[in-house]
Amino acid sequence: MVSFLQLYMERITDLLAPEKDNLHIREDPKTGVYVENLSQVIATSPAEVLYLISEGVRNRATSSTLMNQTSSRSHVILRVTVEHSLRQQKTEKPAAKPPSVKRGLLTIIDLAGSERVSKSGSEGVRLEEAKTINKSICALGNVIASLADPAASYVSFRDSKLTRLLTHSLSGNCLTSICATLNPLSLHFDESFSTALFASRAMAVNTKACINESEHFLVPDGTGIDENNVMDAGAKFLSAGARARAKGKARKGLNSLNANKQKTGWNNSTKTKGGARQAREGNSYSLIYCFQKALQKAQGEVEVLKADMETKDRILMEAETAAKLVADVSEESTEAQRQAEGAVVQLSKALLLSREAMKAKESLCEARLEEMRAQMKAREAEYQAQIQNLEKDVDSLNEKLKAKESMDQYRILI
Repeated sequence: MVSFLQLYMERITDLLAPEKDNLHIREDPKTGVYVENLSQVIATSPAEVLYLISEGVRNRATSSTLMNQTSSRSHVILRVTVEHSLRQQKTEKPAAKPPSVKRGLLTIIDLAGSERVSKSGSEGVRLEEAKTINKSICALGNVIASLADPAASYVSFRDSKLTRLLTHSLSGNCLTSICATLNPLSLHFDESFSTALFASRAMAVNTKACINESEHFLVPDGTGIDENNVMDAGAKFLSAGARARAKGKARKGLNSLNANKQKTGWNNSTKTKGGARQAREGNSYSLIYCFQKALQKAQGEVEVLKADMETKDRILMEAETAAKLVADVSEESTEAQRQAEGAVVQLSKALLLSREAMKAKESLCEARLEEMRAQMKAREAEYQAQIQNLEKDVDSLNEKLKAKESMDQYRILI
C-alpha cells in the first residue's frame, strides 16, 4: 500500500487525492500516529508504485527563487507498506496453523531545504513559506538533538506536525538513514556546516528494529478480501498484533491491509456480488480507483468544455437573432433610406453647381487681377519716365545756376 502526503504551511495535503486538504493528525493507542482520511492505494507491482509517486510529485507545491528554479516549498512523506506471506496451494492439505505474514514499512521523507531570505530573495507568500520551512526544520533538529542526548528526559515531538509525523521513524521500530546535500562553494559554508551538524546528530540516534509478524492475517484460499470487508480483517490483525506486542514479538501495525488476489486474478476481478466496488475515503483502495478518479476528472473537464460550447452557441444564436431583427428594421426603413438617398443626390447636385459657380467667379477674379497687374506695370513705367525727365530738368537747372553764380563773381571783380 502506498500513501503520499505533503506538509505545506503546516497544512497536510493528500498528494494522491489533492482535494483532501488540511487533514488532521490522530493517534491511536494500537497503531500510533496516523493521518485521518489519508488515501492508501494498493499497488501490486513496482511500476504501479512509480506511477503513484509520479502522480503525487505533480501535485507537490514548488516555486522559483533566486537559488533554484523549482524550489520545493513543502515537506513530502511517502510511505510504502510491503507484506510477505506464503500462499497456500489448493493441492496442499490445510495446515493446522496458518502461515504468518511479515510486514515492512518504508518511509521516505523529502525535506524542503532551509534557506536564507537574503540569498533566495523570497517575498510575500514565498517569505511565509520560508519561515514555515525553517521553523519545522528547527523543530526537527531539536528533536534529533534530544534523541541523541542520553541525558534528555523529554523529546518535543509535538512542536511541529513534521516531527509528530516522524515520531515512529525517529524513535520506533525502524532503521533510519539520512541523506544530506552539501554545497562545495565557500559562499554557502554556513548552510553546509549546519547541514553536516544536523546529519552528525541524526547518526547518533539509536533505534531498535524487530520483525513484524502475525499468524492471523492470511485469509484461507478462496475467500478474498476486498474494500468491503477489509476493515473486519484489519480489526482481527490489529488484535493479533496487540497480543504479539504483549509477548515482545512485534510492534505497531497500520490500520489498513492489503487484499489477497481472488481465484480469477486481480485484473479480472473488479466487482463483488453487490455490484461495483466502491472505495471509501481514508481506507485502502485499489489502483483501479486511481484510474477511475483520473477518468472522472477528464469527464469533468469534458463537461466544462461542453458547457463552454453551449454558452458560445447560445451567444451565437443571440447574435443571429439580433442580426435578424436589424435586418427586419432595415427592410422597414428601406423607403426612408431611398428618400434620404434622393435628398443626398439633390444636395450633391446643388453642391456641384455651387462649386462650378465658385470656380467661374474665381476665374473672373483671376482675370481681373491679371488686368490690374498689367495696368499697374504700365503706370509704373510712365512714372519712371516722368521721374527721369524731372531728374534731367533738375540737372539742367543746377547747371544754369552754377553758370549764373560764376558770372556774378566776375562782375563783382570788375
